[in-house]
Amino acid sequence: MRMKLGKKGWLFEGIMFFIILIILTTAFFSLYKKYGQFPDGYKIGDRQFSLINAYQKGEAALFYIDQSAKYSLGQSVYDLAKSGGVSEIEVSDAETFAGYECGKFNGAYVWYQIRKNGEKHDTKECFGENYAEINLPYIFNKNLNKYLLNYLYNIPKDNYEFKLVGNLEIIGMARLPVNINIFKKEVQEDFSTGTRDVKPKPLDIKQLDKDTTKPSEGFRDFTGTDLCAKGDSCLLTEGAFQLLLKSAEVAVKKGVSLQVTNGYRSKETQKALWEGKTAERYAQKYPDPAVRKRYVSNPDECGNSCVHYSGNAIDIRFKGKTRETMTAKDWKLLEDTLTQTKTSNNQPAWVRYSNEPWHFECCNTPRYSRAVEKGVTSIV
Repeated sequence: MRMKLGKKGWLFEGIMFFIILIILTTAFFSLYKKYGQFPDGYKIGDRQFSLINAYQKGEAALFYIDQSAKYSLGQSVYDLAKSGGVSEIEVSDAETFAGYECGKFNGAYVWYQIRKNGEKHDTKECFGENYAEINLPYIFNKNLNKYLLNYLYNIPKDNYEFKLVGNLEIIGMARLPVNINIFKKEVQEDFSTGTRDVKPKPLDIKQLDKDTTKPSEGFRDFTGTDLCAKGDSCLLTEGAFQLLLKSAEVAVKKGVSLQVTNGYRSKETQKALWEGKTAERYAQKYPDPAVRKRYVSNPDECGNSCVHYSGNAIDIRFKGKTRETMTAKDWKLLEDTLTQTKTSNNQPAWVRYSNEPWHFECCNTPRYSRAVEKGVTSIV
């Protein structure tokens, strides 16, 4: 069947044609303008696809965390049972574990002690139910971290405040969110060989600069980049960050790669450590502040010694290593790499804290200034 259009019909179709043409033209130029705002290499539609992809990654990460928590809890109960229900807080080489007042027997901590005292026997109960609340979250957090560090993408570790319910149920509240960069094309780590690719490569300063942000507090955030250890949060002042870039380039020439494990630390974080609100449970484990100082600094007393507050101090190691696997040769090479880096006035970019081979400072911290004045690169 055919229809014939009169003059009014042709006029209506003509008007509709121009309206549609105007709409499509406007939409085209609008998208074309937005296209110029996208990162290099992205096309129209990539933003929407990236949002969907980021959502899927986020859901996968949360599912992975939930499953990891289940396995970690079972492993933690087993680990604590082997040691008698007590977990030792890991400390640096410069510190000594305060120990457990009743000691160990055959590798396990003693719960009940009987000692002969002449004709009498002195008894002492060393273990109470409250130890579960102290020790289980700590060992659980350690086991959970192992899973999180093996995930393909970056998930913050040491990121939960734990609440123990009924001794064997743990509720964890995250302090930081899992960040998924919508536009950054992340490279998955290859675990098929059982080792990570840690071959040093020249730094792409331009790309690294894109992957960092400048928070309102004035710190450069390079969390999730090659210069920040996986699972850690890394912030430094702009001056310290630029010196770190110089040292990273020196390291590549020496055949190694640097990774920061700790930079700026907020007073709130330090306070949480001191008050026992983290998995270490310092306050619960060591109620005596004089003993607790051996493990964590008191934020109300440390003053200039809390140099991580400044954003001009770093804890650092080589990529692919942990503190436990860094050898004496590694530590010496690390120190040479950082202290041989020079500032604009030909001073050492970094000085090392003598008691910790992984800790370096720059940018006129009190320790740095004393070291430069004495002409040394390592100082207490």
